[in-house]
Amino acid sequence: MSLKVKNNIKKNRLYFIFSGKPTKEEMDRLYTDVRFNVSDLKNCFDVISDFSECKIVYLNGIKTFIKIMNYLFVNGVGEVVRVINENSLLFIQVRNLSNRVYGYSTRYVSTFEEAERELDLLNKRNGTRINVNGMPVTYKKNCLNIITGKIENLSTSGCAIESGEMDVVIGEIISMEIEFKNEAITTEKFKVKGQVVRVDGRTFAVKFEEFEKDEKDRLWKRLILECQSEI
Repeated sequence: MSLKVKNNIKKNRLYFIFSGKPTKEEMDRLYTDVRFNVSDLKNCFDVISDFSECKIVYLNGIKTFIKIMNYLFVNGVGEVVRVINENSLLFIQVRNLSNRVYGYSTRYVSTFEEAERELDLLNKRNGTRINVNGMPVTYKKNCLNIITGKIENLSTSGCAIESGEMDVVIGEIISMEIEFKNEAITTEKFKVKGQVVRVDGRTFAVKFEEFEKDEKDRLWKRLILECQSEI
């Protein structure tokens, strides 16, 4: 079998091993195995997906691949690291798929050992980061001009925004309006304040402030709906 999944309860990690050329039938069986393994893990479990020996994921198995991503997200996945050759066609395929659909953000490394070290060093985040396909966002500071940007990733604790007007500085408070527009789901808006905690080129990271629990729960439910709508 070219697909395997196992867990490490002590480390609270899930491991995927992809090799050869997985078929749709194997992907379907993998989804069943994933559910059994995740049931033994605690919330905010980490994942290592090893694609180093994999050739390509067949197109007719991509729907199941997205289904597995969604299942991990809904069941409390934390950090996700993929082991893959960044010069391969598979890397382009997997990265493009991940960027095209709602789902958790992913780190890429070259070796399994590097993936383990990465997870050992990472601090847990307050909320899984979700790719949101460059969703538009408007923000302003000190009640001044409204600026439009794109959200790279989003969680219930903060987000990363790409903007052509880099006029923010670390420590600054901004007001944001985030609007979800999906033809299959009703439009929904979130208004939240946040503190700029990182500035990197045209992108800056924001940590949400004064974000009530009810609003966090509402945002979490919306993110789940967006991910499920991709299936």
